[in-house]
Amino acid sequence: MFARHAPKPQKSLALDKEIHIGKSGSVNDIIKHDILNALNLDMLLQSKTLKPNPFYDFDFDHQFIPCEKFDAKNGYKMKKCYFPGVASIGKNIVFIENRNGNSNVKFKQFDTLQAAYEILERKNFRINRSLMDCGSFTKEIIETIEANCKWFYIRGQRCWELSNRVKEVKEWGTLRIGLFDVVVCSIDYIPFGGEKTYRYVVSRQKKIRDKQMPFLRMILPTGQ
Repeated sequence: MFARHAPKPQKSLALDKEIHIGKSGSVNDIIKHDILNALNLDMLLQSKTLKPNPFYDFDFDHQFIPCEKFDAKNGYKMKKCYFPGVASIGKNIVFIENRNGNSNVKFKQFDTLQAAYEILERKNFRINRSLMDCGSFTKEIIETIEANCKWFYIRGQRCWELSNRVKEVKEWGTLRIGLFDVVVCSIDYIPFGGEKTYRYVVSRQKKIRDKQMPFLRMILPTGQ
């Protein structure tokens, strides 16, 4: 017979959350689990779903997961949720760091990414390209990404100076993306008031309603 109050195996893997206070006073609950992340990678290797040493493309984003758990908090969709940072290679999740629903995606994200890159390196995964959205567009995050892969693509954020630079571009090319034609150009730009130049790839497309041309940008080191 089993002991009446025998601990559940899953419960033995639980970890206490880390509580971090942001500059604005926001409370960020973060849970890191190196053991389960390592186990997940080992299973991907044992099943030969992924193989060590080849270069892979690395995607990272935060995922809105609605739930009614007692410690879940309201997220940007105004529903209680968890908001984990999730890294993937193709369709395979390779790293997870859980966060509460109201966490800012940029808060300590460079630490999250560094932990993801380090565990992948320990398991002999090599990263070719890193792909992320504008939630990863800060100087510290970009420096972390750049140090851990060959190429990276991040959706940029608008600013007055950059918008004026784009308006000065006279030569645009045309590119077919899915069912739509977009016009594209490439400029070199120094973000964050720094010294390093990055290549910005800019695309624009007419909106059906107001005929405006919104800009979408991705950045990578100049010359790539």
